[in-house]
Amino acid sequence: AESEEFDYVIFTIENPNNTIFPYLTITNNPPEKGNDIFVIGNPRGLESSVTKGIISNVNSEKEGYIQIDAAVSPGNSGGPVFDMTGEIVGLVTFKYIDCDDCNFALDIHKISELNQYTPH
Repeated sequence: AESEEFDYVIFTIENPNNTIFPYLTITNNPPEKGNDIFVIGNPRGLESSVTKGIISNVNSEKEGYIQIDAAVSPGNSGGPVFDMTGEIVGLVTFKYIDCDDCNFALDIHKISELNQYTPH
């Protein structure tokens, strides 16, 4: 599944050996303003960097996006935004250059809604 509007692709791979891969869990809870979150990514190539923040707003800029104040930079795009239980609440998508801590993530539930995709 893919969405040019929301800038993501979901893909599958062939797994003839039935290898069990590690995976991340997607939250069942909707994002809420004020919830603590953290982001893991590779800003500017700095592997596995972690930043912490809160959900600043929900659907403020565009339907299906959450605003976060955790620091993100180029290299974080597409990376997971986690709640404090370690479940994914969103995917880092964009930030405003002229606005401190105005970072945005696609709400993980929007992907499911758009594609009838049910994560396992």
